[in-house]
Amino acid sequence: AIATLVRRSSVRRRRAADLLLPISDYIAQVSGLAGGPDPYEVLPNFIADPGPHAPSGTLPLPDEPFLMSAGDQALDKGAGVLLDAYERLSDPPPLVLIGRNVDIDPGRLPPGVKAFGPVAHHEVLAAWQRALIGVVPSVLPEAFGLVALEAMAAGRPVVASRSGGLAEVVDDRSGVLVEPGDVGALADALTALLSD
Repeated sequence: AIATLVRRSSVRRRRAADLLLPISDYIAQVSGLAGGPDPYEVLPNFIADPGPHAPSGTLPLPDEPFLMSAGDQALDKGAGVLLDAYERLSDPPPLVLIGRNVDIDPGRLPPGVKAFGPVAHHEVLAAWQRALIGVVPSVLPEAFGLVALEAMAAGRPVVASRSGGLAEVVDDRSGVLVEPGDVGALADALTALLSD
């Protein structure tokens, strides 16, 4: 949406800015900044260090290590792909979904999957501290991938789609990238990390 607004803004209005600050190279490309006359610098999102007094979570999370996906549980965010991939795993740990249930029916989740719906942000951050692996399987390109950054800040590897800004956030040191919508590749990446 932001890229579309930047692209559609008038030339005069864009030239009035001293410097445009897209949050990823992907956004610079799709908004027409890359290769264009307007000055820009990529300024990625960041997350603040919660410090030693970060609130602890109160969600009834599984006692054992779990996979986690945070954000809208919608088809364009890869919720269906994730659930299909999870069903292919052999003896998987639990899967925790945190966020609005847009396109999934919480009453029809596979065994081992727990959906919490939307919760306070500090609860999400506390859950990342207990998660085993973060999963960000977006089917459509993400502008950046703040959820992946939050998981990595908690020291968790991430399996994410090679899509939009996510491909700039996750690399081979912080996780694994798979093609968007590829259920088999997502299941294989999760299996590889679970056995590492």
